[in-house]
Amino acid sequence: MTDKTRVVVYGALTVLGAALVLAGELGYLGDELPIMGGALVALSVVRLIQVARRAYDPEYARMDAVRNSDERFAFLAGKSADLAFRISVIGLAILSVVLRPLGYPEAANTLGLAMSAQVAIYWVCYLVMKNRY
Repeated sequence: MTDKTRVVVYGALTVLGAALVLAGELGYLGDELPIMGGALVALSVVRLIQVARRAYDPEYARMDAVRNSDERFAFLAGKSADLAFRISVIGLAILSVVLRPLGYPEAANTLGLAMSAQVAIYWVCYLVMKNRY
């Protein structure tokens, strides 16, 4: 993704997040969506600052290019994503089992469905990647 594309995408996410926050403050939304809007704004602003820093600091741009093209960093990113996925799935499974006897069957079902969805998405991605590579 080019820096111009990043500016457009993160700029749009900033506007969307700000709209969610504003709609929440005006009373059109519940409590969850404005919080998500604030998180979108924060994430997008951080990413836009990174794009600006790459544009104005050649040393940072060079180091960023090395980080993005180095095989070791790609390997570490893949291993980190794998570990995060495993922790997430196992954590959701444990919480789903623990919450049911504690009297929260709806939360247990939701967490179980989220875990199942993650595993299903992983399986589909695996099949696509297996055929592609």
